[in-house]
Amino acid sequence: TCSYWTLSTVCATARASHLFDNPATVFYSIFMALWAAMFLEHWKRCQMRLNYKWDLTGFEEDEERLKDHPRPEYEARVLSKVLKKELQKKEEKPADLVEEQPN
Repeated sequence: TCSYWTLSTVCATARASHLFDNPATVFYSIFMALWAAMFLEHWKRCQMRLNYKWDLTGFEEDEERLKDHPRPEYEARVLSKVLKKELQKKEEKPADLVEEQPN
């Protein structure tokens, strides 16, 4: 058999459980689901309106096309610097080897 609980020990737990387990929770969850769906649709409309206003239509296609080489001049300059450094390192190595060999 179960023993009785005193009301003072259960009162805080009962209040906390009533906060989450009541009929208003169902209506609140439905309201939040509808609000979220409406907010997302409104945001999509605002985003499209701003894209048109700021003339960003087709921006993704241009960005995708330039994704591989957005600045070819800069890339060529960096590549030439790297190649020059490698060439200088190769030229310095044989000179160091010749100086180190005692005869």
